[in-house]
Amino acid sequence: MKTNEALRTIMEKQSVGVSQLAKRIEKSSRLVSDRLSLENISVEKLNEMLRALDYKLVIVPHNKPTS
Repeated sequence: MKTNEALRTIMEKQSVGVSQLAKRIEKSSRLVSDRLSLENISVEKLNEMLRALDYKLVIVPHNKPTS
């Protein structure tokens, strides 16, 4: 799953629209919409939007089980 697809899935589950997310991160709806259309998004921008959705980005070694 691509990051923009993951973000849209989270938004859908929480019934959060683009304009609502834009307000939460204090950006324009157009900017958020543009970010959601990107196939590649910076970790910083992804993290900003995830925090606004009460999620966090976690990176773990591939061969270690997560807890």
